[in-house]
Amino acid sequence: MIALVRMRADDLPLPDVSKTTTSDLGPVWALPLRASFTPDAIRTPGDPRPYRHGVHQGTDFYGVGIGEPVYPAATGFVIRADVEYTRTTPVTRRAMLTRCRAVGATPGEYGVAADPRYGDILDKLRGRQVWLYHGDTEDGVPVLSVYAHLSGVEPLHLGEYVGPDRQIGAVGNTGTSEEGTDGGAHLHMEVYVGERYWSPREPEELGHVPPSARRRELREATLRALGWSPADG
Repeated sequence: MIALVRMRADDLPLPDVSKTTTSDLGPVWALPLRASFTPDAIRTPGDPRPYRHGVHQGTDFYGVGIGEPVYPAATGFVIRADVEYTRTTPVTRRAMLTRCRAVGATPGEYGVAADPRYGDILDKLRGRQVWLYHGDTEDGVPVLSVYAHLSGVEPLHLGEYVGPDRQIGAVGNTGTSEEGTDGGAHLHMEVYVGERYWSPREPEELGHVPPSARRRELREATLRALGWSPADG
């Protein structure tokens, strides 16, 4: 799919992600939600995720309800859209988390192989998703964004070109322990440069809880990378 949309990208404008790295997104991004946010309302990339013995690879946006519209963080092409979605049963979810505990990590996250029985467990825990392709770095590495735990997906088709005002889905809690209830609604968004996820943290900080002041700094850095300023909150 990426190879196909690369050909279309010659005719349709994409953001300049040529300088994007796993620590520096560059200036082309925007918040995927229209709601106002403060740093306290998000969880940052690189946070520990003890329930699955892994590391958080994206940004969580809380303080929004189920059904809140989700928009692209940058112009791109649709390379995945879970218009059809089958919920993972609670029994299977518990079994997958048991495997995570046994492995000491989450199969499917960066640097961890898929599980022989359950495959890419991280992908299943993301629930219903949309993935977008935004172009390549100067080294030819694709830059992608992922929108997860969605309650619904717009009638997107693979290869569709979407701009920042095209709703792609709605906030939900799919893939979480609260799926099927009204609780736990949030948007989980990841940005990838190739196979590695973007994070404002230093490598040695990944997977650790930083001191309070640093935690606040990371939250602000995450939001600023997505076009936020303190006045927006």
